[in-house]
Amino acid sequence: MLIFSGHGTIQLARDLYEKSMKCDVWASGVEVSLTRYLLKDQMRECLAIVTDAAAQLAAVESIELSTGATPIRLKPAQRRILQLFSKFNSGANVPIRPLGGGLSETSVFGITVEDQNGALSSHAVAKIAAIRSLANEHARYQQFVAPVMSPGAFAPVIRFCNAGAWNYGGLFYSLASAHDHTLFDILSVNARKASNLVKKLRKLEEPWQTKAKLEDHTAGDIRRLFISDADFATVSPKLGFDWGRLEAMRISVPFCRQHFDLHGLNVLVRKGTDPIVIDYGEVGVGPACVDPLILELSVLFHPSAEGLRKSWPTAAQAGGWDDVQAFSGGTVIEPYISECRKWAHEIATRDSAVFATAYSFAVRQLKYRDTRHDLALEIAAAAYRRLTT
Repeated sequence: MLIFSGHGTIQLARDLYEKSMKCDVWASGVEVSLTRYLLKDQMRECLAIVTDAAAQLAAVESIELSTGATPIRLKPAQRRILQLFSKFNSGANVPIRPLGGGLSETSVFGITVEDQNGALSSHAVAKIAAIRSLANEHARYQQFVAPVMSPGAFAPVIRFCNAGAWNYGGLFYSLASAHDHTLFDILSVNARKASNLVKKLRKLEEPWQTKAKLEDHTAGDIRRLFISDADFATVSPKLGFDWGRLEAMRISVPFCRQHFDLHGLNVLVRKGTDPIVIDYGEVGVGPACVDPLILELSVLFHPSAEGLRKSWPTAAQAGGWDDVQAFSGGTVIEPYISECRKWAHEIATRDSAVFATAYSFAVRQLKYRDTRHDLALEIAAAAYRRLTT
């Protein structure tokens, strides 16, 4: 922001300049203050700043974004973030493909940066969202992921673009090579391959799992990790059982670091066999069975998995969720469901920990409009039945 005024003091100008955040706004290798204050007798300096900014912006906007045969309608902030990252990597062209997203204001793209000669500069995943939410995700990555996980397991964050695109920013995850599919893609064509990917994900999470510590919690404590008391108060009347009795139960649960959003779009796959995890916006500490349960239940509740569900499960089948064979036996994706459930029970060691966590995740779905509430209610009821009888 450039403030040009005929009023003010030297002290005000100095305070604004010194307190202003400095960033490489134009990916030029030079950090500049985001706020400048100039007086009216500094017209020449003002024009020089504006002229330089215009030239820098033109250089950024000259970078081509290629979407292939199917056009992608990019918002101005999305275009700017992708072009800035390309400029940071000496790019001239950026082939992009959508990888889905979570919230309506969040977008995720797989990108390849090419220089002016067409040579590869970078493979990456770009997550574009409000700067504040990305700053929280970046902090979680630095606290929970970077100190423990190897780059081959969880994609490393290589750049946080937090200036140059209004209130939006970009968090960029590095990929050693192109990962052209998601776990949902693999599951849609080969459940056996998808179940093998679950085994590999379990192996990738071993640095977290080996540090699990047994803790004593109520089922209500676990539920609060997924849905607040305020939100729960609005959905609890839908539950057809004594949830107060369930939530008062004390359960021994192994706690460790978990991804907390390990659905099929957050697992990218190379050559159908090599998974890597992205997106750390919800990483934290919780029951060790959280991630395998989300891997399984995201098939039922994630909007991008609608094609996988088809006519399964019915509400009656979801009511038998606590018996994995009754729940998924005979379905095409049964190997995948069974592998997720096996991981959940083996890492939790106690059935009660699995059912309390499943109850919590199912109840969370009731606060979303676009999820199958009938399935969530049946799974919650199945967990209640197993915990109280």
